[in-house]
Amino acid sequence: MPHGFPGVDRGAGCSENAASGPESFPVHSPPASDPTRWRLVRAITLVLLAIWFAVTFVATFFARQLDFIWFGWPFGYWVAAQGALLVYLVLIGAYAWVMGRLDAALARGAG
Repeated sequence: MPHGFPGVDRGAGCSENAASGPESFPVHSPPASDPTRWRLVRAITLVLLAIWFAVTFVATFFARQLDFIWFGWPFGYWVAAQGALLVYLVLIGAYAWVMGRLDAALARGAG
């Protein structure tokens, strides 16, 4: 069974071609020089970076003011430690989902 990414030639010196298996599929992606795509990618990235900044610095800065107890610890601790990690995971998932949909929509429009 070939290893690697379907549809990607691993080059000379490899005994098997990854594109020759039954799991291979055509890879459709918009051209890298598409200005509309890059404008949307920059906008999405800036929004997600603004959320990251707010969670990392703003919420942590004001965490001391959240001084009630939550499961035996100050609530500010939970926001700064565990809540931020959950938001980071959501940001990663949201970026992957949005970019996948964007690439699929642009590939449909180009092809």
